Amino acid sequence: MVSLFSEPISKFPFHPFLIGFFFVISLFYNNIRVLNFDEILIPLIIVLGIITSIWILINLIVKNNLKSSLILSLVLILFFSYGHIYLEIDHFTINEFDIGKHRFLLIPFFSMFILGTILLIRTKKILDNTTLITNTIFLVLVVIVLVNIQLYYFENPSYFYLNQNIESNTISNNINTFPNIYFIVLDGYPGYRSLELSHQNDGEFFNYFKNNGFFVSENSFSNYQVTHLSVPSTLNLDYLHPLAEIKDGVYDQRDFHLLGNDNKLMNFLKSNGYLIVNFDSSWSFSRDMKHADLQLCGDNQFLNSEFLIMLTKTSMLNPVYTKAFENDLVELRLCAFDQILDIDKRVSEPFFVFSHMYMPHPPYLFGPNGEILSPDELDLIAYSPEKQSAYFDQVKFLNKKIPQIVNNLLDSENPPIIVIQSDHGSAFLMGEDDTNWKHPDNNMLLERMNIINFIYLPDSPDILYDEITPVNTFRIILNHYFGTNFEILNDNSYIFNGTDFEDVTIKLKNIEN
Repeated sequence: MVSLFSEPISKFPFHPFLIGFFFVISLFYNNIRVLNFDEILIPLIIVLGIITSIWILINLIVKNNLKSSLILSLVLILFFSYGHIYLEIDHFTINEFDIGKHRFLLIPFFSMFILGTILLIRTKKILDNTTLITNTIFLVLVVIVLVNIQLYYFENPSYFYLNQNIESNTISNNINTFPNIYFIVLDGYPGYRSLELSHQNDGEFFNYFKNNGFFVSENSFSNYQVTHLSVPSTLNLDYLHPLAEIKDGVYDQRDFHLLGNDNKLMNFLKSNGYLIVNFDSSWSFSRDMKHADLQLCGDNQFLNSEFLIMLTKTSMLNPVYTKAFENDLVELRLCAFDQILDIDKRVSEPFFVFSHMYMPHPPYLFGPNGEILSPDELDLIAYSPEKQSAYFDQVKFLNKKIPQIVNNLLDSENPPIIVIQSDHGSAFLMGEDDTNWKHPDNNMLLERMNIINFIYLPDSPDILYDEITPVNTFRIILNHYFGTNFEILNDNSYIFNGTDFEDVTIKLKNIEN
């Protein structure tokens, strides 16, 4: 077999393209539980396009097809492996000396590039065998990853969907009598008791909502500890964890993201004349909702790509990746504040607004007064103790911006339904490993699960209760305003402990600050 195909393979050095392809799809495979395959298509096309351009340029300079290809492959291996190595040694110290710095790591990488390039240019060898070996190695690696991806999809098919239809007995033909609805999710905003735990609760933010006719719960908890379950659960008016298939201590998140995008609530409202408005959150399914008639902010979908951020962060662009995405993320966050008040000027029919504001969740882009910061990194899970002050600065910023939005919404001829919730709290008590994440002590459990829950209903019906959780929010609202007959579910909270979903409802109720 080798003798039959070795000659044409050695004459066409396609290994640079295999290397680029390999690093892209292997990064996808390592995150396959949270990403959809279509998210890698544009980055893959761009990577292969850049490789083609650089390959042509190097070939024009070196004037040797085999040498120029091997030089490019060396560059690509160094380029795509750099970020992985940096992330492994970041903050690594020897005798209190921090060696995890770009200025130290770049030296051996550039040295390998220079030395390797000189050796390849000066060699008198034809390099047919080297090309064949390199082609073969990366062809095998690509095939292995593709087979693993296919096996994963075969073993973990997208197999469950909820019935998206909601029966209603009393919906009026005059849909314009129904109020507009604003559903604002403040990602990672701590609840009242969580703020008490952190000594950050001055009560002012909560008192604002109480004084303006909102239902305010100080004892509301999230149904789940993670966004990919809590937000889809709210939008689908149901618990979702029974649908998960747990294998080897993990479960596939993709279907929960799909259920968040194609959800029961939006489907119902849209089928009954509501216009659906979504604000790009820069995160997963809430970037571009399936049912959205009006998609606001996030014009640059490419730069908003989570996969592109991963790819950039794990490459030699790591030293500049923050700057590459920082401005775009800042503009995206500010855009939601600016445009959410203009919707009623743009449409005449009743509308449902979904704004998943990715704050105060990291990255930390704003100071307490809205100062635009230049963070060291765009880490989406930066709950280390040294970041806690930056987190609460973003909390303070939201405490100023959200009341401004609410003041304007309430100051209208027909005040809307307003639901402002967090999907979960923070996680600064998580510790250095995930032990306190999977098996949290009382303080960690309270910090993570206690959420804000502010609900404004224009006619002020007495239909809400203090310990309501998000899964029942729209069951109650739809029953009251649309005549549906939803049963009110038990208000339970669950965490995934690495084995199964543990009900921590009673434990939360028994925690005292």
